[in-house]
Amino acid sequence: TPQVLRKSTDEYIFDLNTQILELGEEHSSYGTYLPTSA
Repeated sequence: TPQVLRKSTDEYIFDLNTQILELGEEHSSYGTYLPTSA
């Protein structure tokens, strides 16, 4: 059913966003070299 497909799509997007956040945390040390005025 479309409802099940929608759920798995939302879960995929959620997992993708989680990976992006984790990647940002792993490289958070690079933030010190970036301007904070953005």
